[in-house]
Amino acid sequence: MRGGMGEVWLAYDKDLGRRVVLKRAMAGDGSATAFDRLRAEARALAQFSHPHVVTLYDAVRAGKRGRTTSWHQDACSLLAPSALEVVPGVDVDDPDIGFGGWDCEWGSSTRKLAVDLSFDRGQPPTAEDGTPTRLGGYRAFVQPEGDGERTCLARVVYRSYPDQNGQKAVEMLHLVVAGESSADQLCTMAQRLARSAADALRTV
Repeated sequence: MRGGMGEVWLAYDKDLGRRVVLKRAMAGDGSATAFDRLRAEARALAQFSHPHVVTLYDAVRAGKRGRTTSWHQDACSLLAPSALEVVPGVDVDDPDIGFGGWDCEWGSSTRKLAVDLSFDRGQPPTAEDGTPTRLGGYRAFVQPEGDGERTCLARVVYRSYPDQNGQKAVEMLHLVVAGESSADQLCTMAQRLARSAADALRTV
């Protein structure tokens, strides 16, 4: 069945032995409006458990690769084990993967340190959002305690687009290093990791 936003199929999961419904969203050109609407719908549905509401079992992304938009990206894939080695004791084999692969977190097994990499979008950052710099060829902003105490936040702006009101908006990598280290150490790790993620973004 085809609707305004996509197609719905009745299918059978042979592994689990049950009937399921597949919804294939037609995201068109991968616009920000479509992206936000579909993600919000899936997240809202995941909160429900009711006999008259379908259960959401999974949400995956597929589409034309090579487009620099978070609709087609996996946050965990942007930081290789060699890049994560800047964080002492980081457990590269056991990331905490967020919804749809848009968020990925790694922890250290030897120190109270954590790395969180996610995709974000909103208004363009300014100097009030951190020290302007360039990482991996992209505009970036580094902000000590930008995500709370004992954190360093690095934002990497990799795409701009008009929002639903025609105003300029941006897609960003949002990387936070948090833990018991000095602000300088946290920000050094954040910048190195953000640069590695930005470099990887150029190759996908």
